[in-house]
Amino acid sequence: MASTPTTTAGSPICAVCESSNGVNGGSLLRCKRCASTFYCSRSCQKKDWPNHKMPCKAIKEKRDKEIKEERDFNRHFAAMGVTSQTRDDVIHAGAGIKIVPTAFPQADNGVVYMLVPQVTLPLGAASFPWVQLPITAALGFPLQFVRIPTGDPTLSNEHMDQLTMESDWKAAEFGQSIIGGPATGSVCVVRVDGEELHMNHVSALVTFIREDLKEVRGVKAREAKGEVVDRREISTRLITAKRFVEVFQRIKQAESANNAQEKKVWKGVECPVKLD
Repeated sequence: MASTPTTTAGSPICAVCESSNGVNGGSLLRCKRCASTFYCSRSCQKKDWPNHKMPCKAIKEKRDKEIKEERDFNRHFAAMGVTSQTRDDVIHAGAGIKIVPTAFPQADNGVVYMLVPQVTLPLGAASFPWVQLPITAALGFPLQFVRIPTGDPTLSNEHMDQLTMESDWKAAEFGQSIIGGPATGSVCVVRVDGEELHMNHVSALVTFIREDLKEVRGVKAREAKGEVVDRREISTRLITAKRFVEVFQRIKQAESANNAQEKKVWKGVECPVKLD
C-alpha cells in the first residue's frame, strides 16, 4: 500500500489498515518526522516504513524549506523597516500576498499564494523599491509590489508578468509588462489604500488580465506588423471597473460551484472594486 497522508471526512486514519482509532481505542500515532501520516500502532508504522520512507523525507524537506523561506522573508522585511505599527511616515497596507513561483506541478500556473498578515510601507525610502501595478489604479483598487528573497529567483512568475501589464494607452509599452522582461522570482503584493486584500482578489485580477484583456496584450504585436491600432478605443472598451466586476462575479460563481470548500472560501470574499 502506498503511504500517503490519509483522512476521512476531515478525521485522520491509519495509512495501513485505515482504522480511525489507535490501540485499545486510543488516539492515532503521527509520524514525528513528517507530521502528516497517521498509524493506529507501532506495528502498522513499521509495516509501512518501506513505502513511507521516501515521501516522509520529501515532506520534511519541503516543510523545512518553507520554514527557512519564511524566516528569510521576515528578516528581509525587518531589515527594510517593515513593522506592524502605524506611524505618520508610513502608508498602512493591511495584509499582503506573497506570489511565489514553484516547480510543483499542482501550483496554479507555476505559482503559489501565501498570506502576509500585516505590512506597512515606509515612505520615501530609496532602498524599498515598491512599484505600483498600473492596471490596479485604473480599476480603483491600488496595489503595489516588491521583490522578495523567497524561493528560487530564477523561476518564471507568470502571474506577475500579467499583473505588471501597462494599462496606459499612451505609454510605449501599453499591454506589456512594465518589468521589461520575463517576470521571475517572488514578490509581495499589498493594497495601499488600507482596504482588505484577499488572495482571491489577486488571482481574479490575473484571470481578468490573462483571459479578458488578450486584445490589450496583443496591441504591440499588431503594431509591429504595421497595423494601425486605436489604443484609446481598446483601453476605453476593455479596461473598465465594470468589466472587472463582471469577471470577478463570474469567477466567484464558477469557483463556488466546484466544491463545498471553495464555496466556503468565496462566500466571505467581496469584489475589491466598488461601482458608483
